Amino acid sequence: MVNNRFFLFSIAGLLCISCARKQTTTIQSEDTEPLTTEGAKVLKIVPGSDTIRFSNLIKSMDIIPLETTPESMISEIRTIKYDAGTYFIFDYMGKKILTFDKNGHFKARIGNRGRGHGEYFAPTLMGIDKKNRNVVVIDNTKTMLRYGYDGQYLS
Repeated sequence: MVNNRFFLFSIAGLLCISCARKQTTTIQSEDTEPLTTEGAKVLKIVPGSDTIRFSNLIKSMDIIPLETTPESMISEIRTIKYDAGTYFIFDYMGKKILTFDKNGHFKARIGNRGRGHGEYFAPTLMGIDKKNRNVVVIDNTKTMLRYGYDGQYLS
């Protein structure tokens, strides 16, 4: 009897959730304009039917091969930011932030891994402050570190 009640409540809950009014989602970041799903083109993909051309989704794309040196190797890209001719790449698995110029040449590493002053141990988030030309790193130790675009520790 208890299992039947649980089952009926589960079904009722799923019906309530599926019948809920659709909402517009807004995504906001400090260094981007607000993004919204309102007015977005929705594509329904059914296996074996229409073909969707990539050219219908974007206008242009540049492929920039990154320089591969021992100090610039990346294992898992978590975040890519761009400003003033520089790409800021957060390598989540490598626990590092690297910078590359607009042609893909390695420029510098932002900060160092460690437990000392100005070092991050396990970075989880990375962002850029374009106005002040700073890179902000949130560490797993609940610490926020700020570096200049050149990689120097600021605060």
